[in-house]
Amino acid sequence: MVRPYTASTGSGRCGRPGMTTGTTRLVLLRHGETVWNLARRMQGHLDSELTALGRAQAAALARRLQRLQPQAIYCSDLGRALETAKVIADACGLSTTTDARLRERALGVLEGLTQPEAEAVAAQAWLGFTRGGPDFVVPGGESARQRFDRNLAAMSEIAARHPGACIVVVAHGGTLNTAFRACTGMPLDSPRTFALPNASVNVVDCLVSCLRDSPQNPTASRQAKPSNSVANALDLGQDTGSSCVPCLGDRALARWRLVTWGEVSHLESLDASRNATAR
Repeated sequence: MVRPYTASTGSGRCGRPGMTTGTTRLVLLRHGETVWNLARRMQGHLDSELTALGRAQAAALARRLQRLQPQAIYCSDLGRALETAKVIADACGLSTTTDARLRERALGVLEGLTQPEAEAVAAQAWLGFTRGGPDFVVPGGESARQRFDRNLAAMSEIAARHPGACIVVVAHGGTLNTAFRACTGMPLDSPRTFALPNASVNVVDCLVSCLRDSPQNPTASRQAKPSNSVANALDLGQDTGSSCVPCLGDRALARWRLVTWGEVSHLESLDASRNATAR
């Protein structure tokens, strides 16, 4: 079952109804390989089907995440992420909650094009996309900063709704890009130096605290840790950095920490099979 999620409003704790404080572990996944990934076409808010390998990648993720026993699964509402998430949700016995804010960057006139096609038919848009910086808005689309802001708002709210829990989020390369930069403080105008493989496992911790918390109101200092079984199930590495990001209105703060990135050991047998077929 898929349940759409709508951003809540109001004046509840931490600026939203039902929000509390505590450390939430987010297991961030990029969707499986698609037809357009293979053809190197820009997808944005358009979609293409998972390839046979992409469906196998989703199944491999499901087998791995079954051991994790996550408390909830969220995903982008775009088909490639939703299809990947449904496979995982079925294996884990959970429903899937969609959130459109987890979508990839809207690429407007560039969507559906390869790089040579974009250079030929949308040269100015392509130039702005590649060299215009994080505030360049693709005609008919959005800027990298706009994508960053909505992705981060969605992930922060998800974390705030599940303090102390382990939550799976299935989305896109751009969404993962947002999470990495939030954790490390890497500026949006810095070139990407990290990988975003299809069906990779990427783990971050998010602590959402109410700004009004104080030593007399110790809620903010309560940091529920994910259980050791969660860490063991994913063979997690050491924490590598953190940064503070204001979010959820003016009364809460989300602190992000990178735990492990780009883990693809669950895909090794698929890669070996593909290489053998290619020979």
